Amino acid sequence: MPEQSSLGDISGGSEDENEKDQCSTELQRKRVGEVIELVKGKKPDEVLEEKKEGAVHYLTVETMTDGSIKYTTDTDIPKAKKQDSVMIMDGSKSGRCYYGNEGVVGSTMAVLRPEGVNPFYLNQFLTENFNRLNSATRGSAVPHTDKELLRGLEIIDFPIDEQRRIASVLYNVDQAISKTEEIIEQTQRVKKGLMQDLFTEGYYSHEEFEETRLGPLTQKMPTSWDNPSMSKIMSSQELGTNERGALDDPDGNITLIKMGNLGFGNWNFSELEDVERTDEVMENTLEKGDMLFNTRNTPALVGKTAVWEFDREAVHDNNLMKINFGDRVATPHYVNYYLASDYGRTQLRGRVHGTTSVAAIYNKDLDDIKIPLPEKEEQEKIANSLHSLDKKIEENRKYKEQLQRLKKGLMQDLLTGSVRTNEDVEVLDEVVEVENNG
Repeated sequence: MPEQSSLGDISGGSEDENEKDQCSTELQRKRVGEVIELVKGKKPDEVLEEKKEGAVHYLTVETMTDGSIKYTTDTDIPKAKKQDSVMIMDGSKSGRCYYGNEGVVGSTMAVLRPEGVNPFYLNQFLTENFNRLNSATRGSAVPHTDKELLRGLEIIDFPIDEQRRIASVLYNVDQAISKTEEIIEQTQRVKKGLMQDLFTEGYYSHEEFEETRLGPLTQKMPTSWDNPSMSKIMSSQELGTNERGALDDPDGNITLIKMGNLGFGNWNFSELEDVERTDEVMENTLEKGDMLFNTRNTPALVGKTAVWEFDREAVHDNNLMKINFGDRVATPHYVNYYLASDYGRTQLRGRVHGTTSVAAIYNKDLDDIKIPLPEKEEQEKIANSLHSLDKKIEENRKYKEQLQRLKKGLMQDLLTGSVRTNEDVEVLDEVVEVENNG
């Protein structure tokens, strides 16, 4: 499991002492408008994809959400400093707040400069109020953050030392979340590189290689490997159905696996749906070793796969095809990972039918996909190597979710004053330094 960070004791003392302290300290509140200067951004005259002399970072909704970087030489428009919060003011993400960014701010954003309040404490309060701001936007065609609602939000005016302690606790959790995200991203990069190596060079040491035509690409692989089509290695394939015919004696509901539950070679169980057991539904039950293939989706997502390896009883819907390999020469986990690799995805993309919004890969298209195939023992070694990385990624995703739940609870407790920090909480330099430095 990932290493967990210690957040320290945020309350301290006995329950009676804390209750007495909280009762004796009346919480003072201010309007957000009293503790910020709000400066709306402007559109620059020039936007650059690459930096040149005199250019500075240009912050837009896109750069904040997807991590892309843009520049501009127009430095006369409002500029965010490191201690400022930057809020999206227009569009579907109105009210979302960011922190620690420097650069000039676009017309759909605003700089919220803290005045007499700890910058990180302010940002955490604004972040906690995103749903409230986002659900009360103005405008029909393009929603806008309600500035009066924003300015009117009540923020507790804790003593500055307590603001710093609250900020330090939440900063620690944010850092743990960020570090976990970095581990996930790094493991995903390692997995991608390993897939490229394993599907071209193999798990074992091979001496002779050849360039083999696989669909639209030419791929290097050991000469001892075969390259059969999917039709040669599958023992059966079956589409699901959405029919609903009632059973005489249904035994409760059953889990329905849909295309959103499939990743590229792995699973996404963040949202699971149960459906009534029916005659038609029960024809689509899953057994260990079945590989599911997403036949209909957007062009970028069609062709997702995953192998069912759970004891849980489940069925699949008609956007998914169930593929079984029986006792043939291929193992389901190996084929699953190959189809999720860049090589497999390239072959699948060449067989996609449909529009920019709805795409499909039919049975006959899948039959012609070529699979570079070693002996079963090596297939299992390759699949196990990739599965170990998937397991690490999943463990860290769960840990990240645990941290996010922890932070949500801490924000609700600390920002409302229902739980107070004491002097034992270490105040971080990062939290104090931003009060006076950009």
